[in-house]
Amino acid sequence: MGKLSEGLSDEMARAWLRAELAGIPQVVLRSRAMILGPMVLGICAQYECMVNDDAQQGNWESPGYFLVDSIVGMLAAPSTAPVDSMDFNEGWARTVGR
Repeated sequence: MGKLSEGLSDEMARAWLRAELAGIPQVVLRSRAMILGPMVLGICAQYECMVNDDAQQGNWESPGYFLVDSIVGMLAAPSTAPVDSMDFNEGWARTVGR
């Protein structure tokens, strides 16, 4: 069994994630997941530009923690709209896995 960090196994992390996301409709999770790629790419590109311009010393630890916190926060945020009112997300959700 792999370890994510000291004292937290992959199995424990998956159980925690399932519990955190249990009340969020799948269409919402799929739509939020589609936002993650461009978000991560944009943040990484912006950080690399800052490092290249000598505005920031290169150290990926801080942006890494920022991205992890942002991703977890976005995925686990409560869904305030009823599922049947989210028709615009269903088109996005169907494109996942293409």
